Amino acid sequence: MGNKAMSARDKIGPTAGDATGDTVAVTTRIAVTLAVLLVYVLGRNIPLPGIDPAAIAALLRSGSPGLGLERVSLLSLGVVPLLSTYVLAETLRLVSPAFARWQAVPANDRRLQRWLRGLALLMAALQAWGVGVALEGIERVVTAPGWPFRIGVMATLVAATAVVSWLADAASRYGLGNGFWLLAALPVVAETVPRASEALAMYRMGAIGDGAVIASAAFIALSVAALVRLDRARHATVADAPRVSVWPPFLAYTAGGWIAAWAIAGGDPRQSWMAAGQPGHLLLLALLIGVFALRDGATPAPGSASAPTAPAGGQAAAAMGSVAAAAAARAASSAAAAEVARQRGVRLRLAGLVALVQIAICVAGELLQAASPFAIPGMWLIAVVAVALGVLDVVRRDPEAASGADPASGPGSTQVQ
Repeated sequence: MGNKAMSARDKIGPTAGDATGDTVAVTTRIAVTLAVLLVYVLGRNIPLPGIDPAAIAALLRSGSPGLGLERVSLLSLGVVPLLSTYVLAETLRLVSPAFARWQAVPANDRRLQRWLRGLALLMAALQAWGVGVALEGIERVVTAPGWPFRIGVMATLVAATAVVSWLADAASRYGLGNGFWLLAALPVVAETVPRASEALAMYRMGAIGDGAVIASAAFIALSVAALVRLDRARHATVADAPRVSVWPPFLAYTAGGWIAAWAIAGGDPRQSWMAAGQPGHLLLLALLIGVFALRDGATPAPGSASAPTAPAGGQAAAAMGSVAAAAAARAASSAAAAEVARQRGVRLRLAGLVALVQIAICVAGELLQAASPFAIPGMWLIAVVAVALGVLDVVRRDPEAASGADPASGPGSTQVQ
């Protein structure tokens, strides 16, 4: 948001821009972004130490399901440890107004960033241990199984998570948009081309009907159009109006997954009304997205530009005993309160529209995934479009995105909003 104070939901996650970033030329931002993405792609294609490349190549040729080079690479964890901590922080921000107010203070926000990154490294260590044990269970993949290999995997993946955090921070400060969501969306975009080629081959063989192709294309086109329209509507309204945040869908899928797991426990997942694509699951998903979207977008951050205050001189004049001045102060206070109420109403209506659009996209995506191999999960489609809009804002020198923190910063920052 340029040099303006950033709202609380613009701050959680990788640094959302700074004064230095405000002066970076667009060409430099493009170069930094491309360099960050290149390093990230290379890291996802370099095997972990202790892995037999020949064994991995043989497994890839045999078409072993679920095993790709990116799953045994230096960056095999990707942004998952960071995303896990951001989900916790964003959930806490949405359910606790006191935490949101505390986090809105710059000093507290910086402290929170350090805590989140430390927690992400701890989560990376736990996840890395699981990766090491799982790899040892695949025949001939690990050259020397045992404790040294597992500890080496832990050290490597923890260090890689620190590098990913640094890359995301560099892209946020000096690149295009929010670095965290750029890196999170990259694998989704990279998988689109091969999936499209596979879907086209299946269509030519008659394995996919015309209806599935048309439905998938229409779903993507209509979803992108709706998200772009919402983003442009935000630009035309109050300064603190909500952007199309990616967090409501992500939080809804996370919470919905926990609830579904509890509901399905002990039964057959395929027969449960809470299984993916079933009415219970879709209803729960829609409800959670609506709640999170309204909570995220309806309330402006304390001290934001959209919270007008009465003129400072009003009380002083009233104290002086001037009846006219006191009346003017009351009128100014009433006008300020009316403006606050008006802007809150605008934010609430926009938040409601965002919730409806995100519900439609996520539910339609769930239904299409059962009929088309090319269907993109709704929450990731929202994330990719939001990242693209953020990049365009920076390139076009949108005053609200000029800092590079832009629409898609970490959880709260994540304003891909």
